[in-house]
Amino acid sequence: YRSLDNIVNEYIGGERYNQFAITKGSIGHAYVTFTDPHKRIFLSNELVDKHTMGNALAVSHELSHLMDERTLDFAYLSSPLVKEKRATLSKAQLTSHFDGLAKASYRLSQGLENDYIFSRIKDVALRGQLKEAELMSLFEVSDAQDMKVERLSSPVVRANILRRNADSVAALGMLVSHKSLTAKLTSWGQYTHG
Repeated sequence: YRSLDNIVNEYIGGERYNQFAITKGSIGHAYVTFTDPHKRIFLSNELVDKHTMGNALAVSHELSHLMDERTLDFAYLSSPLVKEKRATLSKAQLTSHFDGLAKASYRLSQGLENDYIFSRIKDVALRGQLKEAELMSLFEVSDAQDMKVERLSSPVVRANILRRNADSVAALGMLVSHKSLTAKLTSWGQYTHG
């Protein structure tokens, strides 16, 4: 995994990589479009009005899409953080969110969601976001006919895919920076220890 610090620094240092746009009636919580010359991250006004942690996860996910070696949406962790409606979170509530991220990440990494990952990969391929050669490289095969769900039983193949999964990158950043995030939220009055 690339560190989120590196991703953020590359975003800040890149040409026209410093813009966010708040949209109303958005097609999703957050998204990027590769036809946008300004490399903006579009955020739904409904997302921005909710908890900071949901914004952090969504922005981290979208930032990872904008780098040269793009991550893609091979699997979603369905984090309730993005849907969180409270203005503040207690320690128990925040811990519950982190536990949910960790459990979803574990299920993906242990091969317990291979059918789901494979169906998402087919969606990505149908949308033309990956060329056949890139897909074959991900699956470590020399023939396109060998790109089957069974290949995901290989930890190496699964790791190839999850390293390029936007939700995995975003969740990893959240999980490894747990202490600094809770300290920052406390200073903003968005986290209580009760």
